[in-house]
Amino acid sequence: VHRAVLHNGERVAVKVQRPGLRKLFDIDLRNLKLVAEYFQRSEKFGGPSRDWIGIYDECSKILYEEIDYINEGKNADRFRRDFRNIKWVRVPLIMWDYTTEKVLTLEYAPGIKINNLAVLDSRGYSRSLIASRSIESYLIQILKTGFFHADPHPGNLAIDKDGSLIYYDFGMMGEIKSFTRDRLLSLFYAVYEKDANKVIKALIDLEALQPTGDLSPVRRSVQYFLDNLLSQSPDQQQTLAAIGEVA
Repeated sequence: VHRAVLHNGERVAVKVQRPGLRKLFDIDLRNLKLVAEYFQRSEKFGGPSRDWIGIYDECSKILYEEIDYINEGKNADRFRRDFRNIKWVRVPLIMWDYTTEKVLTLEYAPGIKINNLAVLDSRGYSRSLIASRSIESYLIQILKTGFFHADPHPGNLAIDKDGSLIYYDFGMMGEIKSFTRDRLLSLFYAVYEKDANKVIKALIDLEALQPTGDLSPVRRSVQYFLDNLLSQSPDQQQTLAAIGEVA
């Protein structure tokens, strides 16, 4: 990524794809497909019980999307629209006149890395506010819009000078269907209500738990977790309130 200045004096960031990158992807993924096909035929690696070809296809799709900067720009525009009414979330504008499949030009939006606590503290930023905004922004993505940033490491999250949360790099995104969002919301509420029966029902609805056999041991484990590992701290109460607002 490079810094540049447009003819009108506006500062921008320019992401330039390394020459020959797609060719390298083609070679590596061709070899990975051979491995996936071998695994699919092998009893040792699960054979027919695992969809190795499907896993390969999904990984291949995601990787090729990541190196398509037109796709990344569209993702950024969509993400910005989703947060258009949230003043404390910032997404750099895409400069479409200077963007191609291999060159992405966007608004220069510097910030302090979200894990640079020493600098954030020295400049008077509130850790609790940053944490609550980060949580709320992801709740909005997961439970409301269903379109989420799938690579939220500290290099892709920063704090603006006014305390806004800046998101970078929209090459890897995910989507959650509405029926899954509804079930996730039920699970969140069940956890905060400390209701083991509701948690188990939500997990079954999400197909994360099979409703077979005696679920009593599972219910006891869930209740132990709810009773002993979750305390209704002010931060958790704030998170629950945020879930309610998002819903």
